[in-house]
Amino acid sequence: MKRRTGIAGWAVVVALVAVWGSGDSPSPAVVSRHRTADLRALLVKVVGAVELRRRERGAIRGTVELTGVVRSLTGAPIAGARVQARARGAQAQASSSATDDRGHFALAVDRGTQVLEATATGYAPRHLWPRAPGAIEVVLTPASTISGLAVDARTLQPVPGARIALANQSDDSSDTTVITDERGAFRAEALGPGHYTLTASTPHGYGSGDSSTLVGVGQRVDGLVVKLVPAHQVSGRVVIAQTGTDCPGATVQLIASTTDHYGWPTRRREPGIVAGVVTGIATGTGIVLDGAPRGSYGVDVECPGYTAREPRAVIAVEDADLTGLIWEVEPGATIRGTVMTRSHEPIEGAVIATLHASGEWLSWVTATTGADGAYELAGLDGGSYELRLDTPVGAAAPDGYRVEVAVDATAELDVVVDTAGAAPPAR
Repeated sequence: MKRRTGIAGWAVVVALVAVWGSGDSPSPAVVSRHRTADLRALLVKVVGAVELRRRERGAIRGTVELTGVVRSLTGAPIAGARVQARARGAQAQASSSATDDRGHFALAVDRGTQVLEATATGYAPRHLWPRAPGAIEVVLTPASTISGLAVDARTLQPVPGARIALANQSDDSSDTTVITDERGAFRAEALGPGHYTLTASTPHGYGSGDSSTLVGVGQRVDGLVVKLVPAHQVSGRVVIAQTGTDCPGATVQLIASTTDHYGWPTRRREPGIVAGVVTGIATGTGIVLDGAPRGSYGVDVECPGYTAREPRAVIAVEDADLTGLIWEVEPGATIRGTVMTRSHEPIEGAVIATLHASGEWLSWVTATTGADGAYELAGLDGGSYELRLDTPVGAAAPDGYRVEVAVDATAELDVVVDTAGAAPPAR
């Protein structure tokens, strides 16, 4: 059976050549003390370098352990809590575990920043973003509930089948959606504390709470009433301009809010603005957006790998449904490159994201590097971007990486991460 010579084995060969290669051959019986000392010293250096490289490679690839404990507000351990985590931006299945009698858990995850969720009966879910490997403490709060009734604003009759969206202004990971029953009643459970705004929608109705509702830890809030006024449906298709075919996986948002100094609706989470967002997801027959009240809306079109041909389109909803709309998309700009260490090792699992630069609203796209360290951000608007990197090893530049790209062009940006300290600028 053949035996492969590993890195350590070749290191020994290199060391022997370095010591003896240019000198006289050693005596068959005795190696001089001087040569022996040289050999030992060199071997220590070579083996040390090999071990450092091995550790660096281990830090770049493979799974690591994320451990922790789940406790209540009183500090008591919570047994049987379900904890699951996935590396941010990863497509792999999440790793999950139940806590033991002492509230402890251990997860095997990809190295880097994680998206972690902890749940337990009688408690509000908790979302955290820890780095792995590492150890964390998760504190769960007693669950709160909100219940109430959806009614027609004109007749005050119950509205069954209404979609009630509850948005926590203090923590958007607590957002949830419930459907009213045949009596128009709804009940949202396992909520965290915070200020909640409520909106209700049906195909031809829309309503919002008069103000935000403050919910305390473990509090039960009953008797809320959401009144729905007449609204309309907006439907259409997201079409790839060059082929005339529908874009798979497209989404459309209608954003009704105040406008910024560019005249484009703002996306800030503020009372009265969250309530103005209507979202539709592509199906086999197109996109249908329910419950759009009368008013003007900015149209935010998303299609993977494409950009909207008219990125700041505005539509007006008047006194009837809007049907047969066409939103065209086209191939946009692309930013691609690699994320490497100084020793040219590819970093797998790094998450790179676009941010707007120069005060403009541009595409928000993320990508995760593969085993070769490569990434590609496609379907971008043309303009100046600031890329932010979340790397499982080393440190990214705190100010990000600036790059400019034209709408039909491709820009190359290779990032070198210093695993021993702060990251140098991109190339």
